Amino acid sequence: MPADAHDHLPVAGRWFSRVALDGGVTLITEPHVDPFLRANVFVVDCGSEVLVVDGGCGIASLSAEIEDLVAGRPVTAVASHAHYDHIGSLHEFAVCLVHPAEAASLANGGDFATLRGTDFDEVFHAMAASIGYHVPDILVDAVPTPEFSIDAYVITPTTPTGLLDEGDVLVVGARSFAVLHTPGHSPGGIALLERATGMLIAGDAVYDGPLIDDDVPVYRRTIERLRALDVSVVHGGHDASFDQRRLVEICDAWLAAHPT
Repeated sequence: MPADAHDHLPVAGRWFSRVALDGGVTLITEPHVDPFLRANVFVVDCGSEVLVVDGGCGIASLSAEIEDLVAGRPVTAVASHAHYDHIGSLHEFAVCLVHPAEAASLANGGDFATLRGTDFDEVFHAMAASIGYHVPDILVDAVPTPEFSIDAYVITPTTPTGLLDEGDVLVVGARSFAVLHTPGHSPGGIALLERATGMLIAGDAVYDGPLIDDDVPVYRRTIERLRALDVSVVHGGHDASFDQRRLVEICDAWLAAHPT
């Protein structure tokens, strides 16, 4: 596709969408980003403070979008992992936490970022197609402003202000979350489990769509662990949230497709 093929993309009247979920959680998404790349951002009301998990693609300002939800309170931002569709706006927050294995990638802007599907190699396209993803030539169907350039798109690097690892407990305001190291999709993937409510914010460790594994033996251990969790709701890094019954189904399907 020619480099100027996106010049006639419409300007979005609003870049983000939001849905209020149960438990003081607001889901933020970027509807003009292709579903392959469209990641979930979760804003969690923790009383005197706010937790933000992941940062979308960074095409428009996330902090400006959620200003009314934050209402002047301190924000703790967490990267579930450092793939670029999850870290784009994390540089906008004064506190940003990540697993040690993803810290360097976060500081490098995710190592790779593009809004052109043509920038992915043939091996990646074949992998994506094999699990049901079509990666289009252009990964957005609109732009946030007339001045926005797809060709100039980059992720602003974010130096983490702290690290989270297996066994840590993240306390934000009145809520606390057990940190689970969930590698296999990425080396330093983490999930946050609020044991008091059974809410799991899972990042890309598990979601209700085609799962992408980077290291099958490692990911198998993660999937087996997640399957055994006692949860009430799972907020994944993509697609809709789901309950424990669906969690077991998703895990079982992946395990059946990847026998030892």
